Amino acid sequence: MILINESICFDESLNILLRNDIKITISEKEKKLLVYFLHNQDSEISKEQLIINIWGDRASTIVDANLTQLIHKLRRNLSAIGVMDCIKTIPRKGYIYIPPPKKNEIGGWRENLDGNHKFIFKSIKKRNGIILMISTVLISLVFIFCFYL
Repeated sequence: MILINESICFDESLNILLRNDIKITISEKEKKLLVYFLHNQDSEISKEQLIINIWGDRASTIVDANLTQLIHKLRRNLSAIGVMDCIKTIPRKGYIYIPPPKKNEIGGWRENLDGNHKFIFKSIKKRNGIILMISTVLISLVFIFCFYL
Protein backbone atom coordinates (compact mmCIF):
# COMPACT_ATOMS: atom_id res chain seq x y z
CA MET A 1 0.00 0.00 0.00
CA ILE A 2 1.29 3.43 -0.97
CA LEU A 3 -0.15 6.39 0.92
CA ILE A 4 -0.92 9.30 -1.45
CA ASN A 5 -2.24 11.53 1.35
CA GLU A 6 -4.04 11.07 4.69
CA SER A 7 -7.21 9.64 3.14
CA ILE A 8 -6.09 8.18 -0.20
CA CYS A 9 -3.91 5.16 -0.81
CA PHE A 10 -2.89 2.99 -3.72
CA ASP A 11 -2.83 -0.82 -3.55
CA GLU A 12 -0.03 -1.73 -5.93
CA SER A 13 -0.77 -5.45 -5.93
CA LEU A 14 -4.42 -4.96 -7.01
CA ASN A 15 -3.98 -1.73 -9.04
CA ILE A 16 -6.66 -0.02 -6.93
CA LEU A 17 -6.90 3.58 -5.79
CA LEU A 18 -8.77 3.76 -2.46
CA ARG A 19 -10.52 6.60 -0.68
CA ASN A 20 -12.99 5.69 2.03
CA ASP A 21 -15.61 3.59 0.20
CA ILE A 22 -14.44 4.52 -3.30
CA LYS A 23 -12.32 1.98 -5.18
CA ILE A 24 -11.00 2.66 -8.66
CA THR A 25 -9.12 0.03 -10.62
CA ILE A 26 -6.43 1.33 -12.94
CA SER A 27 -4.57 -0.36 -15.80
CA GLU A 28 -1.08 -1.82 -15.53
CA LYS A 29 0.37 1.09 -17.55
CA GLU A 30 -1.41 3.63 -15.33
CA LYS A 31 0.04 1.81 -12.33
CA LYS A 32 3.57 2.05 -13.74
CA LEU A 33 3.05 5.75 -14.44
CA LEU A 34 1.62 6.48 -10.98
CA VAL A 35 4.36 4.56 -9.17
CA TYR A 36 7.03 6.38 -11.22
CA PHE A 37 5.44 9.73 -10.35
CA LEU A 38 5.17 8.81 -6.66
CA HIS A 39 8.86 7.82 -6.56
CA ASN A 40 9.86 11.05 -8.33
CA GLN A 41 7.62 13.60 -6.63
CA ASP A 42 8.38 17.28 -7.25
CA SER A 43 10.85 16.36 -9.99
CA GLU A 44 10.58 17.40 -13.61
CA ILE A 45 10.34 14.19 -15.68
CA SER A 46 10.86 14.26 -19.42
CA LYS A 47 8.46 12.57 -21.80
CA GLU A 48 11.28 10.30 -22.94
CA GLN A 49 12.00 9.16 -19.37
CA LEU A 50 8.37 8.30 -18.82
CA ILE A 51 8.05 6.43 -22.12
CA ILE A 52 11.20 4.38 -21.41
CA ASN A 53 10.11 3.55 -17.85
CA ILE A 54 6.55 2.63 -18.78
CA TRP A 55 6.94 0.84 -22.11
CA GLY A 56 10.48 -0.54 -21.65
CA ASP A 57 11.72 -2.36 -24.78
CA ARG A 58 8.78 -1.06 -26.82
CA ALA A 59 9.69 2.59 -26.09
CA SER A 60 11.08 3.16 -29.59
CA THR A 61 7.66 2.40 -31.11
CA ILE A 62 5.72 4.70 -28.75
CA VAL A 63 4.74 8.26 -29.74
CA ASP A 64 3.96 11.20 -27.46
CA ALA A 65 0.24 10.75 -28.09
CA ASN A 66 0.34 7.38 -26.29
CA LEU A 67 1.85 9.03 -23.23
CA THR A 68 -0.59 11.95 -23.41
CA GLN A 69 -3.54 9.54 -23.49
CA LEU A 70 -2.15 7.57 -20.53
CA ILE A 71 -1.62 10.78 -18.53
CA HIS A 72 -5.21 11.82 -19.33
CA LYS A 73 -6.59 8.48 -18.07
CA LEU A 74 -4.54 8.65 -14.86
CA ARG A 75 -5.58 12.27 -14.21
CA ARG A 76 -9.25 11.28 -14.72
CA ASN A 77 -8.95 8.38 -12.25
CA LEU A 78 -7.10 10.50 -9.67
CA SER A 79 -9.76 13.22 -9.99
CA ALA A 80 -12.48 10.63 -9.37
CA ILE A 81 -11.07 9.98 -5.90
CA GLY A 82 -10.40 13.64 -5.14
CA VAL A 83 -6.77 14.09 -6.15
CA MET A 84 -6.95 17.12 -8.40
CA ASP A 85 -4.24 18.83 -10.43
CA CYS A 86 -1.30 16.80 -9.15
CA ILE A 87 0.15 16.00 -12.57
CA LYS A 88 1.32 19.24 -14.13
CA THR A 89 2.37 19.53 -17.76
CA ILE A 90 5.63 21.30 -18.49
CA PRO A 91 5.12 22.45 -22.09
CA ARG A 92 7.48 20.80 -24.62
CA LYS A 93 9.44 19.13 -21.80
CA GLY A 94 7.48 16.66 -19.74
CA TYR A 95 5.57 16.46 -16.48
CA ILE A 96 5.89 16.96 -12.76
CA TYR A 97 3.91 15.24 -9.98
CA ILE A 98 3.08 17.58 -7.13
CA PRO A 99 1.68 15.65 -4.17
CA PRO A 100 -1.70 16.72 -2.77
CA PRO A 101 -1.65 19.14 0.18
CA LYS A 102 -1.05 17.58 3.57
CA LYS A 103 -2.87 18.36 6.79
CA ASN A 104 -0.73 20.33 9.23
CA GLU A 105 -0.68 19.98 12.99
CA ILE A 106 -3.35 22.66 13.49
CA GLY A 107 -5.80 20.82 11.25
CA GLY A 108 -5.61 23.16 8.27
CA TRP A 109 -4.16 22.41 4.86
CA ARG A 110 -0.73 23.50 3.74
CA GLU A 111 0.65 23.46 0.25
CA ASN A 112 3.73 21.47 -0.68
CA LEU A 113 5.98 24.26 -1.92
CA ASP A 114 9.47 23.14 -2.84
CA GLY A 115 12.04 24.68 -5.15
CA ASN A 116 10.79 22.74 -8.18
CA HIS A 117 7.62 24.81 -8.48
CA LYS A 118 9.25 27.76 -10.27
CA PHE A 119 7.30 27.14 -13.47
CA ILE A 120 3.99 27.50 -11.58
CA PHE A 121 5.04 30.82 -10.07
CA LYS A 122 6.26 32.06 -13.46
CA SER A 123 2.82 31.44 -14.95
CA ILE A 124 1.14 33.19 -12.00
CA LYS A 125 3.48 36.17 -12.39
CA LYS A 126 2.75 36.28 -16.12
CA ARG A 127 -1.02 36.18 -15.51
CA ASN A 128 -0.78 38.91 -12.86
CA GLY A 129 1.29 41.03 -15.26
CA ILE A 130 -1.36 40.69 -17.94
CA ILE A 131 -4.11 41.63 -15.48
CA LEU A 132 -2.10 44.69 -14.40
CA MET A 133 -1.57 45.73 -18.01
CA ILE A 134 -5.27 45.35 -18.87
CA SER A 135 -6.25 47.31 -15.75
CA THR A 136 -3.85 50.11 -16.67
CA VAL A 137 -5.24 50.31 -20.20
CA LEU A 138 -8.85 50.39 -18.93
CA ILE A 139 -8.09 53.11 -16.37
CA SER A 140 -6.34 55.13 -19.09
CA LEU A 141 -9.34 54.77 -21.40
CA VAL A 142 -11.74 55.85 -18.65
CA PHE A 143 -9.52 58.85 -17.87
CA ILE A 144 -9.31 59.84 -21.55
CA PHE A 145 -13.06 59.37 -22.01
CA CYS A 146 -13.88 61.50 -18.94
CA PHE A 147 -11.30 64.16 -19.83
CA TYR A 148 -12.67 64.74 -23.31
CA LEU A 149 -16.37 64.91 -22.29
